[in-house]
Amino acid sequence: MPITQGSTEAIRAFLAVGLRSPRSPHETKPDNNRFSFLEHPSAPRDLSRLRGSRSAPGSTQGTSSHECSSDSSLLETSYSAPTPIGSDNEEPLRRKSRRGWDRIISSLSPKKKGKGKAMIDDGPLDGEEGELVDDEGFFDSAQARARIDLITLLPVELSLYIFSLLDLSSVLSCIIVNQYWKALATDDAVWRALFHAQPGWRVDVEAAHRRLATNVQRHQEAVLEERGIPIPSSSTRNPRVSISSILSPSILLPTIFSSSPTPSSKSYRTSMQASRITSRTSSADHGDMEDAAPSPLDWKDLFKSRFILDRRWRLGFPRVRQLMGHQSLVYCVKFDRDRIISGSRDRTIRVWNTHTGQLISTLRGHDGSVLCLKFDGKSSFLVSGSSDGSILIWDLEKGIILHRIMKAHEGGVLTLDFDDQRIVSGGRDNTVRVWDRQSYDLKRIMTGHEGPVNCIILQGSTIVSASGDGKLMMWNIETAEILRRFEGHSRGIACVALTDHLVISGSKDPFMKLYDASTGTCLETVKGHHDLVRSLAVNRTMNRVISASYDKSVKVWDVDAEGKELKLVRDFPDVHDSQIFDVACDVSRIATASYSHVVTVLDFGYDLDTSLFA
Repeated sequence: MPITQGSTEAIRAFLAVGLRSPRSPHETKPDNNRFSFLEHPSAPRDLSRLRGSRSAPGSTQGTSSHECSSDSSLLETSYSAPTPIGSDNEEPLRRKSRRGWDRIISSLSPKKKGKGKAMIDDGPLDGEEGELVDDEGFFDSAQARARIDLITLLPVELSLYIFSLLDLSSVLSCIIVNQYWKALATDDAVWRALFHAQPGWRVDVEAAHRRLATNVQRHQEAVLEERGIPIPSSSTRNPRVSISSILSPSILLPTIFSSSPTPSSKSYRTSMQASRITSRTSSADHGDMEDAAPSPLDWKDLFKSRFILDRRWRLGFPRVRQLMGHQSLVYCVKFDRDRIISGSRDRTIRVWNTHTGQLISTLRGHDGSVLCLKFDGKSSFLVSGSSDGSILIWDLEKGIILHRIMKAHEGGVLTLDFDDQRIVSGGRDNTVRVWDRQSYDLKRIMTGHEGPVNCIILQGSTIVSASGDGKLMMWNIETAEILRRFEGHSRGIACVALTDHLVISGSKDPFMKLYDASTGTCLETVKGHHDLVRSLAVNRTMNRVISASYDKSVKVWDVDAEGKELKLVRDFPDVHDSQIFDVACDVSRIATASYSHVVTVLDFGYDLDTSLFA
């Protein structure tokens, strides 16, 4: 943003206030010439002119612009560069500036009737020192009545930037100063900065894109309906008005993540440009539509919802829902924003609605218990493993089996993970196996464990595996080489989870251990449960770990700022009445699978819109 002359003057005023040239050792302090912070003779000579030329809501009303312009002429001098303090030309300029300030202040100060002198009460002095008594405060003089609100002198963009640097309590305090400060303190740009300043708070970019596209489409349809133009069906709408064109990064991305209510702001102009472009794409069919700017995110509302959500996590106030339908114990559960998917000993996979808890569909295909599963909601790709030794690949949307890998392991398939290229599995035969995701061919078998492989995590080119033999290992997926061993557990390891720099494990001993992923060093041993730690889930954005145990409890932990310790946030010992086999989490929910045939959901985001939180 180019800085105008007015911006330069205001910034110089903001930075220069309160500077004074050093006094000589023999100079005496004046007794009756005390100045408040903004009335100091070193204040810039052009501040009063700015104040006279611009009046904003909440600023102190003084002389009219005409009167100020005549006064400000006394302060204006031609110059090519600022006069340095201590130079030969400083005192004449200071005296000239001082005269201008005195004229403005005297014009704003109350007068004695019948006399032309201002009633200035200098207040009590502290003995012979000639200083203000502490109780009097910095602005305790009649001259201080002529205070100047510097914020009102700045361009809106600069004022918003200053407010965006404040913390929450300061922003809330600014709301009650005056109407102008309230308008700034409640601006979306300020609350956007506050939102992103909170550790672990993030917005789902793709969800924000979808919402913005929906808002644009709804607005266009409302305009068409208001003008009596038939709204085209989804199959006949102009293909040029597409999500991909609406979400052009060069056009709308700034609109999603920054907004200002003023026409001079960049986001406003960007929104208007985007609106005009989307308007032109449909003008061929419906004529010119003067669309308003598409609605950006309401950052204040997002902050409020996220604040309430965090409070519920820490105070332990979820809404508990139990999903009943399985005929036997539930071994595994995974979920996203739309679907909860569970696998059971009854050989079925059940799909539930995340928001309502209603059963959507039941998938059948395994001849044994469904012990593990994982899915990708974006591509409707689901993989499940069974005690019959098979791996099934499903189209989740259609509910059909795409491929069967029979006898994937000699024994049950206990754990699964996948990425864009590979599927990895661990089984009762003590092996880790790598499959091609496209052809489903077996690519590699990794041996090294002496017990069942209970849990595996695939991350990039490495695999971390945990086994009933008490061993925790990191592998190179391309060479099958063991890169690192993590020592410390005395009993079998049931689960493992990864953060950016940590490997976290849960065991029958029954400890949780934190390891440095790069060195294998054990950083901390945590005793939180008193029975087998059966499952772990991690939310990397929040640096949060959820542990579930055979002791029937679920515990919520936060990783400290240094990433070396777990701090217990909340314990839920009474939610379940049986052993817990699996746990999953996101920013607002915990879902568990248990021996009692039910899937239990702890929803911390009830009655809140959490769809944009990552």
